Formats: sequence, structure tokens, C-alpha cells
Amino acid sequence: MAKKSPRGAGVQLAFAMPDWIALKTLGLKLYRAFITTNFPAGHPFVLFTVDNIGKTLGNYATNWGKRRINFIVIDEISQRDAQFVNIGTMYKQIIPISFYAIN
Repeated sequence: MAKKSPRGAGVQLAFAMPDWIALKTLGLKLYRAFITTNFPAGHPFVLFTVDNIGKTLGNYATNWGKRRINFIVIDEISQRDAQFVNIGTMYKQIIPISFYAIN
């Protein structure tokens, strides 16, 4: 679904704070998924997570930067019941995020 969307995709990841093995496993699975689906390099794929795992997960999912993927992990975001997310431009390592829901 993320590959077909013209604007990319955002996914919220909700699980208990993973140990390093679970984190590495998830990152490698994401990496394999990007390769096997031939995910376009410039297509954005954003992952939101509650835990502070962004840099590590991003490194595993891109094979430590060797695979050019527009994969962004925004961590330390509490769970939201949202259908749409607006991600602003980064300024001094801060990214403004707005969540929108239709309930």
C-alpha cells in the first residue's frame, strides 16, 4: 500500500520497548521488505514510534545507509488515533507534527 500511495505512507508502531534483538530483527525485516517490493528510493515511508529507537531502527532498515531509502523514523511520539498526519519541515532538530482523525 505504501508503494502505491503518491505521497508515501506513515505507519504507527506500537509494541513494548524492544530489546536489541527484536529491534534488529524488525529493522532487517523492513530492509528486506524495501528490497523485495522494490520500494522507490525517493518515496517517503514514515514510521512513528513511542520509544526512542529511531536512529537504530533507521540504520538497520537502510543497511546502515547503504540502501538509499526515504525512510524516516519519528520516535518518542505517543500513540494517536489518527487517519492523517501532517509533517512539517525540520527546524533545529524539531519536526512539527499534526494529527487528524475522523471518529
